[in-house]
Amino acid sequence: DGLSSNFIFSMIEDNTGMLWFGTADGISCYDPVASQGSAGKKFTTIPIISITGNNAYRKTMPDAFGSPQPPENAVWTILQDKKGIFWFGTTKGIYRYDGISYRHFLEDDGVINNTGVIINKGNAFGVEHILEDKNGNIWFGGRGTEGILCFDGKNLTSFKPDGTHWLCPLFSDRSGNIWCMNWWGVWSYDGKTFDNLTKKDGYKGSYTTCGIEDKNGTIWLGTDVGNDSEGGGLYRFDGKSFSHFTTKDGLIHNSVWSVVEDRLGNLWIGTRNTGLCRYDGKTFTYYSE
Repeated sequence: DGLSSNFIFSMIEDNTGMLWFGTADGISCYDPVASQGSAGKKFTTIPIISITGNNAYRKTMPDAFGSPQPPENAVWTILQDKKGIFWFGTTKGIYRYDGISYRHFLEDDGVINNTGVIINKGNAFGVEHILEDKNGNIWFGGRGTEGILCFDGKNLTSFKPDGTHWLCPLFSDRSGNIWCMNWWGVWSYDGKTFDNLTKKDGYKGSYTTCGIEDKNGTIWLGTDVGNDSEGGGLYRFDGKSFSHFTTKDGLIHNSVWSVVEDRLGNLWIGTRNTGLCRYDGKTFTYYSE
């Protein structure tokens, strides 16, 4: 149907209703209106220099995550900021799109980088998460960055709380705190200091994967089992301590990779092995075979 690759890592709806897909072989764009009744290709591949045109990932997909070299043209994350600018986190760093042209971030764009951090080296998984906070600052990180990075529109700043060598931004809560994670824990940043929440009561997770703040201000974190038999599952943080939910409590699988809240306040949890369940605050309901 015109999709640039069948391996999709990210997707967003922009402020015009267009759908953008980050794949293992660049970016594809889908127009829901123009595609209605279309008998031809429904997807448009976005031509970005050095991001499209390499199909090597299709050959290495079975063992891609165990390989030291990730797919060259992978687009891990997409963000459209409040000004309408698109940000693409890729294996080769960050690209920005203003609606007219694409630019490789930190290459002749006037950004002051006093961190000494190189994010476009392309020899790791690059930038995997991008977040905009309430002040318009852009945060990004991943296994290809050193710590977590913040861009205020002119300057680039790097943070390495507790000496972490890589960190990913998850979300910004209603107080403006930035929540960050890696495979060893989770931190909250209030604009001055990073609080290592891994040390809080009740938290046993070692592979934090996702997180949200619900409409009541409660924080939910998903974790993967990894090599820790006590870790994994879903965590609820009330501001002081954690509550832990696992398959013993009705969770469909202890390796949680995504969580969202619907309009009614239910949590939808996506896990390994195509496990999907809904949590209404009392019970878990399964939606998988």
